[in-house]
Amino acid sequence: MCVLDKSEWQRDHHRQMRGLLRERVKERDFRYTLTKYSGVVSASVALLGIAFAFGWNMTTYRTQQRAHQLSVTVRTLTQPLNLDQSALQAAPLMVRQGASRDREESAVRRMLHRLDAAHPRIPVFTRPHGCGKSTVWRSAVLKKGVPHVCVDVRGTEDTLRSVVKALGVEVCGDLLDFVEEACRMARAARGETPLLLLRLREGSSLQRVYRDVAALAFDRRVCHVVMEVPTEALSMASAGLPRLDLCVIPAFSREEAFAHTRRAIDPVSLGPSLDVVGVSRSDVDDVIAAVRQRRSIRMRGY
Repeated sequence: MCVLDKSEWQRDHHRQMRGLLRERVKERDFRYTLTKYSGVVSASVALLGIAFAFGWNMTTYRTQQRAHQLSVTVRTLTQPLNLDQSALQAAPLMVRQGASRDREESAVRRMLHRLDAAHPRIPVFTRPHGCGKSTVWRSAVLKKGVPHVCVDVRGTEDTLRSVVKALGVEVCGDLLDFVEEACRMARAARGETPLLLLRLREGSSLQRVYRDVAALAFDRRVCHVVMEVPTEALSMASAGLPRLDLCVIPAFSREEAFAHTRRAIDPVSLGPSLDVVGVSRSDVDDVIAAVRQRRSIRMRGY
């Protein structure tokens, strides 16, 4: 009986070993392996999808919380100012080449120094397009070290929505209450009243923007508001708005434009004589770019 049992066991063992060998040969085929473990693969993919969806929903839920949005907004309003390399590359050519307008910048800094939340007013810097008004007040604010946020108001876009977008968040609900609370928290954290620099673009109406920010600046007094408005957008009605201070930025003079051009272009490599044909920032930048391109072509021997 023992001999029969042993022989039966050996036959079963050999049968199992042959089955394992055939299975290993089959598993060398990728399609067979994929079919065999399709359940495990499907379960793993489903688990990864569930984990990704859960993480995405948690992140979205967190970013939509008012506390998180306020923390992002306060950090934007109170972050230290530093003109890094990317900002220098994005700045106009006159700024990068050292065109100095100290007199205009000092006047802008004096006006910013006179801003008082207890007696609010809205300064409006104006001049035709291309005279360098953005360069002047931007440089003045950076040198003064005032925390600020630049807001571009385009066309008929809602002003408060543009402010919230510039603060780096997406808010649903009452935008005025949100901006007010964020400005109060920023003032409590840094001890300074936040500054909003509104730049009117693409035909925005000064009267409409003034009405939108009047509650922040005059009624609730939680921030300072400064506007940059092209002269073309001004009218008698908008110039007569209450508590509005118009400041005209002087144009880039002929002497300043010529001095800047001489600093930006090497006189040794300049073949023909040069005269400044305009005092607009775009005119001067175009002249310098054309001369440099001509010089590079001549150096390559074309």
